[in-house]
Amino acid sequence: MAQDHSHEIDGPLRRDEHGHPDVGVDGRADRVALEERAAGREVREHGLALAPTGREGRVAEGPGTNAAAVIHGTRFGATRVGLEPPGRGEPAGVESAPTMPGRQTELDAGREAFSRHAWAEAFQRLSRCDGQEPLGAEDLERLGEAAFWLGRVPDAIRVRERSAAAYSAAGDRLGAARVSIAIASNHFWQHDYAVGSGWFQKAQRLLEDEPESVEHGDLGVWRAHILIASGKLDEALETAQGVFALGERLGDRDLQAHALSTEGSLRVRLGEVGRGMALLDESMASAVGGELGPLATALIYCTTISACYRIGDYRRAAEWTRAAETCAINPGMSDFPGDCRAHRVGVLRMHGAWDEAVIECEKAVETEGGEVSHVGMALYELGEIQLRRGELDAAEKTFRRAEDMGRTPQPGRALLCLGRGKAEAARASIDGALADETWDRLARGRLLPAAVEIALAAGDVERARAAAD
Repeated sequence: MAQDHSHEIDGPLRRDEHGHPDVGVDGRADRVALEERAAGREVREHGLALAPTGREGRVAEGPGTNAAAVIHGTRFGATRVGLEPPGRGEPAGVESAPTMPGRQTELDAGREAFSRHAWAEAFQRLSRCDGQEPLGAEDLERLGEAAFWLGRVPDAIRVRERSAAAYSAAGDRLGAARVSIAIASNHFWQHDYAVGSGWFQKAQRLLEDEPESVEHGDLGVWRAHILIASGKLDEALETAQGVFALGERLGDRDLQAHALSTEGSLRVRLGEVGRGMALLDESMASAVGGELGPLATALIYCTTISACYRIGDYRRAAEWTRAAETCAINPGMSDFPGDCRAHRVGVLRMHGAWDEAVIECEKAVETEGGEVSHVGMALYELGEIQLRRGELDAAEKTFRRAEDMGRTPQPGRALLCLGRGKAEAARASIDGALADETWDRLARGRLLPAAVEIALAAGDVERARAAAD
């Protein structure tokens, strides 16, 4: 199926309040610090150059597993590289694998650990095999996926680049495209948009003359999100619907559910809130019911909670968060919602659980790996709490940190100016924010209450009335 290049990334993209794709954001002090924590001092482990992670440089699995990082990778690839879908046994909390009895035995054990989502064990075993003799394309794909689940984003990118090259050398265009999409997503969600765009376009070219496949659907989902970030909502809706139809033809439930949730989010943005939230609820029911793979579950949860946040439906967000925390999902994902802490921080703040929200924010900043956008989201929520507590200097610093991580710090920054008695500066700040959101009615809706408050504080009743209307 030939692919249309008309939607390639050819210029700056907008970002929404969650820091989703928008070219031109440079992470500064906090981004550097985050990348240093994720990459750190390179070490040599069983022959593979790896970045230290976790406390005392040890890979752990379980509550510390970074499921949030996977939210913005490609779909879980077990069945895509020849493995049977994982069973529903208990996940293995392995911190170190047994001594290697032989490379082939170790390789088989690493593949088996991957199939049951025992990410740390798979990572360690496959890394050891790679140190003895370079892995092939499929096993490198497995190793990269395991690294990403563990929040080792720099390692995941390096290994996936090798996998893409190996697939290309073998003439496997679908495999090369699939891994290229994964690499593109890694870079997009670290705000490395030029690099991500290059890998996205590489995947698009690889798929041009290939029969329709799930990889075409994965690429279509990303195209829809790029169109959303560009403000082309009608085109994005058409793209999402096309992906759903492709998923139906291929019988791929993950692709169908992901496309359905994307359409739901789009309809909410377009003002069709009831219809959009109904689609999101439907896709979430499939996700928490255990019908989907772990990554599809994570993606749909993220999309749904973001939509709830956009319309101020915190009750729905809390309900789905509780459902996701208790659902019978696949091994390795049992604590996924807790790891997507950025969303939980917002829900907790809006329900007045400020102390708990602060703790969740600290954990989010510590454990989100290289996933910049979610750290920015969590930091913004922390700044809102500090603002409401009267900790104005701390709030200012936190809003700046959130901005450095790609999260627009409004309306918090405008209200901060008001809290310092600078009504004119507050008005200029909120006016600038509203001007940046001319096409996004829901984003404007979240800014207008602050605009009303600021206008009333300045004694401008007419301006306040206009904002309220």
